[in-house]
Amino acid sequence: MGKVTTLHWGVYTRNQEAVAQAIARKEYMDMTPTGVEVVDELLALMDQAGIMHRLAVEGEYQRRMVPMLLQIVTYSSKIILGLSSQHQIPPHLFRDAGLLRRIGYTAKQIEEGFYKRGKGEHHPLHKNTLAAALERLTVEESQAIFAGAVEDLVKARLFDDTVFSLDGTELSVTEHYPGAGRVTSTRAVKDKWGNVKTSTSTRYGYLLLSLRGVKSNTVVAAGIDNIGACEHAWVPVLVQKAKSAGVKIKTLLADGAYCVGDMLWQLKHKENIDFIVPADNSMCITEDARSLAQMKEGVTTQKDPQITAMGIKNLTTYEAYTPRRP
Repeated sequence: MGKVTTLHWGVYTRNQEAVAQAIARKEYMDMTPTGVEVVDELLALMDQAGIMHRLAVEGEYQRRMVPMLLQIVTYSSKIILGLSSQHQIPPHLFRDAGLLRRIGYTAKQIEEGFYKRGKGEHHPLHKNTLAAALERLTVEESQAIFAGAVEDLVKARLFDDTVFSLDGTELSVTEHYPGAGRVTSTRAVKDKWGNVKTSTSTRYGYLLLSLRGVKSNTVVAAGIDNIGACEHAWVPVLVQKAKSAGVKIKTLLADGAYCVGDMLWQLKHKENIDFIVPADNSMCITEDARSLAQMKEGVTTQKDPQITAMGIKNLTTYEAYTPRRP
């Protein structure tokens, strides 16, 4: 008889609360064997596409004990791992020595850290230092990183979108933020006795506008304005930014805030971009389109299991659809 081989099986366990909660929710797709794996794949892709070298910026800060490039890559790793809070960084990111070595930390930096700040030991650096990393970038540096990354993605052919959506999102802040916009609204409020009173409220914040591919969900252009600003004025700006990076836009989807005649005219006749925007019920073109649809004149129809779309040919009653008047 040959030699008998005995197999000894062991189980590796990690007492991680986030994993336990994910298992309880049956969200197994959210779990990965190690942080190194998911970060390594994306960092390798960024390096291959040429994005990594764009992160080598100087920034504006006096203490340079931690290289700016290392801070940005570490912060990027936080986003890749899906850590929503800075408090999750020490237990989930800084305790993964393999991940830190892949990012670029040396064994000495992992063990001893760059410095000691506050109570106890903070290896390799304090979470608040990492939180402030992006604030040290100049506006020109941050814009160059974003625009350059879009160019690299286009050159690498990592997305092939031709249909894009444009939308604005409010970023709420307090009145103490510098340069924040403000919007004051008044509404009628009824108390428990049925009395109607007028309530006035003011909100502060900024407006984030983004142009993203419908298929890949890749943001190809973005801008920041004060809350309450006219969103449609950003359409040609974002479109031209995306085009300058090599993005090909054939169709643009937008909500009612962008239904402005001269802007839509510019999209079609200057940028050669088709658009899909909702028409308001108070607009004459809406009433005309519905009437022609009922009469079955010049109508094309497409269906899928959920939606029936009807198109009206040669509908020209949108009087605002003209070039901007001087």
